[in-house]
Amino acid sequence: MLNHPRLVKIEDYVKYVGDETVERILNKAKTLQDLDVVNVNSTYYGGGVAELLGSMTILMNSIGIKTGWRVIQGPPDFFSINKKMHNVLQGGEINLTDRKKQIYEEVVYENVIRNHLEHDVVIIHDPQPLPMINHYRKRGPWIWRGHVDLSGPNQELWKYLRPFVDRYDGVIFSIPEYAQKINTPLLFFMPAIDPFCIKNHPFCQAEIEERLNHYNIPIDHLLVVQVSRFDFEEAAARIVQLINDEGLLRQLGEAGRETVRQKFLLSRNLEQYLDLFSPFETNFTLRNLP
Repeated sequence: MLNHPRLVKIEDYVKYVGDETVERILNKAKTLQDLDVVNVNSTYYGGGVAELLGSMTILMNSIGIKTGWRVIQGPPDFFSINKKMHNVLQGGEINLTDRKKQIYEEVVYENVIRNHLEHDVVIIHDPQPLPMINHYRKRGPWIWRGHVDLSGPNQELWKYLRPFVDRYDGVIFSIPEYAQKINTPLLFFMPAIDPFCIKNHPFCQAEIEERLNHYNIPIDHLLVVQVSRFDFEEAAARIVQLINDEGLLRQLGEAGRETVRQKFLLSRNLEQYLDLFSPFETNFTLRNLP
C-alpha cells in the first residue's frame, strides 16, 4: 500500500481556534457529505486566489465534501484582455472594443466545451471565467466570488460584465465597500490565510541567518522590516513611533496576532462556505406551454 503524505486537516486548527470551533465546523459538514463542489479560476499558481484555492480545496475535502478545482486555458490575447479588465475594475480606462469582447467570450466558451461542470455547487472566481454560466444547465447553485477591489470600477466595463453577474445565484465580495448594485444576493467573505503554508512557517535562527546572509543584510545592528503596500512615509513615521515605544510595539503585535486568529484564518472562511451551502433550495420553474 502506498504511504500518502499527511495533509492539513481541520483538526490541525485546534491550536489556533480551539476545540469548540473545530467541532462546530465538523458538525456543519455532516449534513453536506454528499455535496460535490468545483472551483474555477484562471491559474494554478501566482497570486492570492490560487494560494487560497490550493489550501481551501484540500481543507474542504478533509471534512468530507468532494471539492475540485478547474483552471481555464486560453491564448496570450485572452489573458492580456483579462489583465486589463482586472486593473480597470479597480479604476481606470479601457478601450472595450467588440473584438476584445469577442475574444473574451469565445475563449470562455472553448473552456465550457472542455469542462463538464455537472456539480452540486460551482464557484467561479474573478472575471476571467465569469461568462461560463451562460452555457450550462445548472444542477445546483452557481456562485461568483469576486476578489478584486470594486469600490470604484470603470462603469463601461462593469455595465458589460453585470448581466453575467446577475445570472448567478450568489455573489461574494471581500468587504461591503466593494459592493455594487446587482440583482443577486450578496455576501462578504474577508480574505483568509493558511497558517500551515510554507511562507507562514516560523524560521529557526539558522534559517533566519542564512536568508539574511543570502541577501547581504547586515545583522550587527537593528533591523526594521516593513512588509506592506501602504504609504511609505506614513508607515515610516509609524515605525519610528514603535521603535521608541516598546510597550506599544508589544501591544500592537499581540493584538495583531489575535485579530488574525479570530478573523483571518482559513478555518473561518471554510465555515462561511458551509453556512452558504446549507440554505440553497432546489427550484424548478415550468415554462409556459404553447
